[in-house]
Amino acid sequence: MSDTKQFKGPVPHSIFFLFDPENEVDIPEWDASGPVQASKTCISVATLTEIDGDTTIELSDQQSAYPPDGYLKVFSGNVTAPHGSICINFSDRDGVICVLSRGQEPQIDVWINRLVEPDHIYVSIA
Repeated sequence: MSDTKQFKGPVPHSIFFLFDPENEVDIPEWDASGPVQASKTCISVATLTEIDGDTTIELSDQQSAYPPDGYLKVFSGNVTAPHGSICINFSDRDGVICVLSRGQEPQIDVWINRLVEPDHIYVSIA
């Protein structure tokens, strides 16, 4: 059974974080070398500037539906999730949307619709 959840709205500070909210998290330092930075416990993803409009983020526990044509894969790797969930987290709140992972180090792939200020982002957890 698959689980896909969606957030649509302005993203606080134009960045979101993927991590297990019950885990001790090491937020990666941002160096502006690209739209994604990662540590062993967290992935940070840049978005459309908050004041410029809404960003749509889709979080899914399956890979088969992703990505739509024309999207760019900007991350593929693992994150430690000892409590079995991965959530979209903002700078001002955790657990905006969550899906269960299939293990404690799930494979996470991130696709975006454009390299600069993406406004549509797909995240799959396997």
